[in-house]
Amino acid sequence: MKFWELVSAFRVSPEIVREVLSRPAWREPYGRWYEDFNRLVDAQDRGVLDARVPLELSREVARLSSLTFQYSPRHGTLRESWSEGMDPGPLMEMTALEVHDRFGGSVIEEVGEYGSFTVTPAEGGTRH
Repeated sequence: MKFWELVSAFRVSPEIVREVLSRPAWREPYGRWYEDFNRLVDAQDRGVLDARVPLELSREVARLSSLTFQYSPRHGTLRESWSEGMDPGPLMEMTALEVHDRFGGSVIEEVGEYGSFTVTPAEGGTRH
C-alpha cells in the first residue's frame, strides 16, 4: 500500500491514522509526512506519496478502523453497502482488516473512491 493510499483509504477516520502514525515505531518518517500531507500533495512529491508503507503499519490502521464492507462472492464485488433493489446474492460482512488481509489495503482506497471493487482471479481487481 502506498502512503497516499493509506491516507485516502482511511480519510473518514483521520484520528486513527494520526494516532497510529504518532507512535514511536511509525513517527519517522510516516507521522512527519502525515502532518505535511497537504503540502506534499500540492507539490506532487511522488517520492513520498508513492512510498510503500510497511504491511504492519497498514494492518494496524485497518485493525483500528470502524469501516465495514459487504462482499458478494457470487459477483466478486466489494462495496461499503448495497442499494435497495440490488440482488448481489449472499453477502459477507467484512471489517477493514479482513478486506486488507484478503484483498490488500489499496482495495479499501478503491472502494472509498469509486464505490466498489470487483475482484477477478486473473487481475486481482478492477475499478467500478
